[in-house]
This record gives sequence, structure tokens and C-alpha cells, in this order.
Amino acid sequence: MKRIDTSDSVFENFIKSDKLYVDKTSYLYRLITQGNRYNFLSRPRRFGKSLTLSTLEAIFKGKRELFKGLYIDSTDYDWKEYPVIHIDFSGIIFSSDYSLREEIKNKLLYIASKYNVKIQDDYEYDLVLSSLLEELAKRGKVVVLIDEYDSLIVHNMNSKYLDEILSVLNGFYAVLKACCKYIRFCFITGITKFTKMGIYPAMNNLVDISMSDKYSTMLGYTQEELEDNFSEYIDKAIKEENIEREEYLQEVKHWYDGYKFSANGESVYNPVSIGQFFYNKGELFEKYWINTGGSSLIKDMAKSLKFDISSDISIPVSEDRLRSKDIIQMTKTEVSKVNFMSLLYQTGYLTIKKAEIVGGSYLLTLGYPNEEVKEGLTRILLPLYLGDRTSKDEAIRILSLLYKEKINEALESFKRVYSSIPYNEIVFNKENAWHASFISMLRLMGADIVGEAETNIGRIDCVLTCPSDIYIIEFKFNQSAEKAIEQIKEKKYYEGYLGTNKRIHLLGINFSTEEKNIIEWKDEVIK
Repeated sequence: MKRIDTSDSVFENFIKSDKLYVDKTSYLYRLITQGNRYNFLSRPRRFGKSLTLSTLEAIFKGKRELFKGLYIDSTDYDWKEYPVIHIDFSGIIFSSDYSLREEIKNKLLYIASKYNVKIQDDYEYDLVLSSLLEELAKRGKVVVLIDEYDSLIVHNMNSKYLDEILSVLNGFYAVLKACCKYIRFCFITGITKFTKMGIYPAMNNLVDISMSDKYSTMLGYTQEELEDNFSEYIDKAIKEENIEREEYLQEVKHWYDGYKFSANGESVYNPVSIGQFFYNKGELFEKYWINTGGSSLIKDMAKSLKFDISSDISIPVSEDRLRSKDIIQMTKTEVSKVNFMSLLYQTGYLTIKKAEIVGGSYLLTLGYPNEEVKEGLTRILLPLYLGDRTSKDEAIRILSLLYKEKINEALESFKRVYSSIPYNEIVFNKENAWHASFISMLRLMGADIVGEAETNIGRIDCVLTCPSDIYIIEFKFNQSAEKAIEQIKEKKYYEGYLGTNKRIHLLGINFSTEEKNIIEWKDEVIK
């Protein structure tokens, strides 16, 4: 079996070290030969952007020997060698406007030295870039590859240097546009959109392919790619686990598939999660991708918006909004729940679940891509509902009690949790605020729980499915648990679950706004 390596992003290393490489060169061939000259692609972190740029660099440097057996090697591509300017902005560290200019200039001078191009080292960074493009173009038109263009912006959102960063970047990209006669191909990647972040005003010739159907599966793995490229790992895992192939693949899909980057595109698996999963012998379903990066910005915005994890993610979003909003708009000037959802989409916490045409454009319903992200995002946002003092162990204990039908003990534990919540931070002034916290805690542990479950005559507040039991839960505010039970019976919420071989609990829970806690509950078993 070929070795799996999720830490490497250099294409040449994959080929020369016989590492597992999923062939994406058909997309790159199309992009180079049929696409636009200036392109932009956004994808969540750790999704293969850097490897894609490295592969493009090898193609444009004419290294055909590395592509033996890959799609592009069988095409009519001419394998002409072009000079390449490849910059990764995530590797730039600075403390002032001047040092950023110097850092960029030094990277450009280093590239110049590799091509034996002489450029005045007392030039400003923008003049160095234009001079480098002009000199390299004498050998052939230049390929420009920019990785993580937004890294400086994202990591300095609250910095005093943000305006200076935007100014410097604007100057950099203005040169790229002005020197278009020297450029054969330009490809820019990042996590967030580029509309007003110092790039779009300077490079309004960029074509955003982030939500293009043609390129929606260029990064990540389709189901076919997964089964073809990881077949040996899959076969070994199902043999050792003594499990049916289809059952095993369904569980892998449940955990790591589900990302959709266009309205009509096929879903893809997270490449890092899949790689690490099979690196661990395909046995441990764990949160691999979700643990590879920070979430402070997500947490801060959710807190300021009082974002309701149980219901707000169902708000439909227009495709145009997802395309047009950048991180500055979403976090600074136009903060809203819809903008926050755009940010969650761009960063990979939400994805397209449903697309319908309304008024000539797509209206998109977003949702969790998979179980890994669902659990991960719940964990990130859980302190907003339950306070930082609520532990994972407490969540496990409560779920275990419900599994054992120890309802009184479980609800008493919930009361203790609510007693510890800092209410000055989160205001529980309506039912769905603490309702969300109830659901979120159980979701943290992977409970099979559905909020606002649809029936033909209304919505059930909550349905919790346990190994031997189903809980039909209705919440009330300043009323009574008895009234909650009456509503369940009156509307016959339980009828759709009578065909199961499980005990059905009707659970009414009453919450007091004065006491800011659960004050009573009632449980009835009808089966």
C-alpha cells in the first residue's frame, strides 16, 4: 500500500516518495487550457489548496516525468516550461507596515535569485514585483501562484495593522493586474472570499471558481475517488473489523463526506480527515480536521450574535450572498446571522445541503457536512450555552442516564448545569435559547437528537433516540410540564414512532424565567 501523508503539500515529494496521491490533474488540465487567465479559489483550511498549487507549479515547470500515469500525461498538453512566482502568505510574519513590505520584497528577491535575475534591492516591494515580472517574461510568460492570500488579514482582524496590510496587499495585486501582458496564468487561493479585502479593487479581472460546478470536486475526494484510491486500506479495515463493506463505507461517509461547494456539485470527503483516518488503520472515527485549527473568531462572532446552533443554521442563504461577502464585511461592518453563516460556510463548518431556484438565482440551505464537523462545531459553541465550567464528562453522564431511563437523575444534572451558566453573557429570555443548550449538550456526545422535528400536524420541540428508547420532548416556559404532555398527546406527535421496537417516552419540561432553570418535568411511557 502507498504511504499516506497528510502533512506534506509538495507534489514532487508525493511522487518521488511513492506517497498516495489522488489524481486531480484532469481539473488542472481543464483550468489551464480552457479556463481563465486569472483565477481565484476558496476552500476551507487543510483541504488541499497548497498541494494543488504545488502540482500546478510542477506542470508549468514542465516536469512531465513526475506525471507518468496521471491524467494530464495522456493529453495534448505541450509541457512548455514557464517561470513561476509562487508565494505562500501564511509564512509571512511581520510587526509593522515596513516589515511586511520588506518580507514580501525579500520573498520576491529570493525568487529572482533562483532565476539569476538582478533587481535593485533598494526598490520598494511593488517595484521589485513589476521588475521581476518584466525580467522573467523575457524567458516566457510568467505563472503566478498565490497561496493563503487572506492569511495576513484573518490573523490581524483586530490588529492596528489591518488597514496597512490591506494597503500593502492592494499595491501587490495592483501590480499583478497592471503587468498582465507578462502573465501566462495566475491562480490565487485562500479560505475566505476576496471581494473588498485589498484585492478586488486592484484585481477585478479575477474569476472566482469557488462555486463553479466544473471545479466543485477539484479539491476533496468523491466517493469514487475514495473507493478507488483507498481500496487496499478499506479491504484491510473491513477484514480486521469483521464488518460488511457497505456498512463500513456508510459509516465513513457519515463521518467525513458531505462537503458541497456548488449548487449542483457532487459531495466530497475532507482529504485530511480521510488521510488521517486510514493512517490510523481505518478503525478510529475521530475528529481529525476539526482539531487542526483554531476557532476563536467563530466563537467570538457566535457569542456577539447570540447564535442559536439548533435553529439559526436553517436560515436560507442566497448564493449571491455566499459569493459576495468577505471576512471584513462579515466580522466588522455588516455583522449578522446570515453573514456569520457565510463565514461558517467558507471556513468549512457548514456546507450546501439543498439548492432551489428562486427568482432566477439559487437559494441555499446550509447544514453540517458530516458527523465530524457537527460534533466539532457543537463543542466550539457549547460554552456559549452552558458556560465554560460544563465538562464533556458531565455531558456523557447525562446522556448515559437517559440511555438507562434514569430521567429524574438526568434532569437534576441539567438543573445543576443551568445553575452554573453565566446569565450575564447569555440571556435566556425565550424558549429556544435554553432549548438550544439542552440539544447542544447532548449533541456534543453524538446523541441522535433532532430539534424542531417535523410532523404532518406540527413540530416536535425535540426527539431523542436512544438504543432502547425514544424521547418525545416538549418544552414550556412558565407553564407546566403537564401542559407539555397534553400538547404531545393532543397533536399525537408520537404516532410516527409507534412502528419502532422501542419504548416511547412523552417528556414534558417546564422552565422558569424567574428562576432561570428547569422547575418541573413529567415523563409518561406509552409503549
